[in-house]
Amino acid sequence: MIQILFYFYLLSALAITSIYGENVERRFCAYLLAASAATHLIQAYFPFPAYLYYILPIDTSIFVYALYLALTQSRFWPVWFAGFLMVGVASSVSILLFRELNPFLIFAASAFWSLPALACMAYGTYRDGQRRAARALAAAPAGD
Repeated sequence: MIQILFYFYLLSALAITSIYGENVERRFCAYLLAASAATHLIQAYFPFPAYLYYILPIDTSIFVYALYLALTQSRFWPVWFAGFLMVGVASSVSILLFRELNPFLIFAASAFWSLPALACMAYGTYRDGQRRAARALAAAPAGD
């Protein structure tokens, strides 16, 4: 049930971002969707916590992509997305490094940080869309 709610949340955030975003956001959404599908397949075929070795590179690539967007684009949401994702990636690394930690608890903490990251992406893209529309309206010549 929790997985169904997560995928509903993920698809909702991706839909909002795709509707209000530009090509940059749409490409990032496509990447997130592909990464989510790959993660789901890995979780289906490998036991916990062994699959973390395979999921960590996926999460790290998403972090690097978000960081790249934060450094090259004039948008604020990638900074927040990368920050939230960095906490999740660090949690996953801690499971692999410190075997005495409860892996389920740490993995839940890691998965939790994807929720505010997706919310920041959707809301930030929505606000960027509003700003672009306001600038376009202000720049349009006044008709008589």
